[in-house]
Amino acid sequence: MASKTAFSRDGSWKVQVDVFNINYLVYKALGVTTRAFQKSGSSWRSVKVDSITAEGRLGNSSFPGATGPIPNSPNSRRNDSVADCRAWSIGVGITFVYDAPIGGFPPNPSPGGGPFMLVDRVSGSGSATWHGETVGVATLSA
Repeated sequence: MASKTAFSRDGSWKVQVDVFNINYLVYKALGVTTRAFQKSGSSWRSVKVDSITAEGRLGNSSFPGATGPIPNSPNSRRNDSVADCRAWSIGVGITFVYDAPIGGFPPNPSPGGGPFMLVDRVSGSGSATWHGETVGVATLSA
C-alpha cells in the first residue's frame, strides 16, 4: 500500500490518498481511496467536502506499458468525505503444476492461491475541493 497526504494552504484540512493491492486468502482487491479530513484541535476528523475524486489504473508487471482504468474510475462524489474505486475478486483456486519428468505420470498438483486476477499493479491519484480550494495528490503506485 502507498499513501500520501496533501494539505490546504492554511493547514486546516487535508486530503489523504491510499493506493492499495490487497491479497488475502479468498479476497483480492486493487484500488484507490481518497479521504478528506478537517483539523479539530490536535486531531483530524472526517469532513464532507464540496467534491472529492479517486482515479486509478490497473496493470500487470509482465506487461509494464499496458494499463487500463479501474472500473468506476474516476469516481467523483459531491458533499462526501470519501471516494473509492477498486477492482476485486473473491474465491479460491487450485493450480496444477506439471513438473514430472518427460513421459512421467502423474502431474504434481500444488495448492493454488485464492482469487484470480490478471492485474497485479495499481496506480492512482485523488483530489478534493472545499470552500473554493482544490487539494490533490499526484499519482502513487502499489
